[in-house]
Amino acid sequence: MTSVKLSDRLRAVADMVTPGLVLADIGTDHAYIPIYLTEQKRIPRAIAMDVNKGPLLRANTHIQEHALSGRIETRLSDGLTALRPGEAQSIVIAGMGGALTIRILKNAEASLNRGMASEWNPDSHTSIFNLDGSVSVKDSDDSASAMNSSDSASVVDSGNPVSAMDSGNSVSAMDSGNPVSAMDSGNLAAVKDSSHLGRTWDDLELILQPQSEVSEVREYLMRSGWRIVREDMVFEEGKYYPMMKAKRLPPMDVHEREHSGESGRDHSRAPGREYSGKHSAGYSQAELAFGPELLRMRHPVLCQYLRKERKTQERILESLEKGQGEKAAARVREIQNQICLIDEALNRYFSD
Repeated sequence: MTSVKLSDRLRAVADMVTPGLVLADIGTDHAYIPIYLTEQKRIPRAIAMDVNKGPLLRANTHIQEHALSGRIETRLSDGLTALRPGEAQSIVIAGMGGALTIRILKNAEASLNRGMASEWNPDSHTSIFNLDGSVSVKDSDDSASAMNSSDSASVVDSGNPVSAMDSGNSVSAMDSGNPVSAMDSGNLAAVKDSSHLGRTWDDLELILQPQSEVSEVREYLMRSGWRIVREDMVFEEGKYYPMMKAKRLPPMDVHEREHSGESGRDHSRAPGREYSGKHSAGYSQAELAFGPELLRMRHPVLCQYLRKERKTQERILESLEKGQGEKAAARVREIQNQICLIDEALNRYFSD
């Protein structure tokens, strides 16, 4: 089986995932991103989630074709509801509308505010990787739940996110420093999973690629205690796809953001670098509309989009100026404001 090949859009999304973190891919469909990142050895394991069983069955098929059943689990879930605290530190939501993306995040606010990486006890779980691709997690009470991973149509229930082990084979302990590649020469290898060691609230990240209402998603992040640390934009098959990576603001910064007017924007960072400081995340209207990091980087695809969008708005304005009445006048003002916002963004490309 050849390695999975991603579209430019999905590859750009995958490239935002921090290496070494456990991934939860929401709305996984074919599980392309988890398979790609696992094959590239960028992540130790992944949970591929979808609200419908059909996509999960397709995902299971692809996962087994790539012999990754021991490292990628499928799970039926409406958004993040079936993800337990501590199971993943990198959460990908790509290809959904902005309103749905916001709804998923709002419904998970309680878990996200606790810090989903902070409640996992790494000493109470041992991942057991079978050479045929199956995997189990053995709890500290020595009980392990089992399921035959060769059953391609099975979908792990949200209440038991554990796949299976063959209890008839011996298990040998391996070094926890290499939970991915260390395998026993027998049929099974027990690997103490160290991927959660030392994780804090600051390790939790959101990788979002909304198909619509992108500015609303950015505004939701800003108001909910997240900072955008990285953005990218891809032009593919005639469409523009912006995407973003967000991390939690420190608790003190959330308080300061709510009680001060300080924007805390930092335009001194080098292009391509993620922000790692401790400031509040307040954005201007142009930044909410077009992306604070895209503008800071002077991203070439965004510039192309802005020029195209300005021409589109100018044509709309010309047609509206022929109209009469308050409704037409209000629409004219709306388009004029949009053009001003585009010009503000374009000026970032030519200012020192």
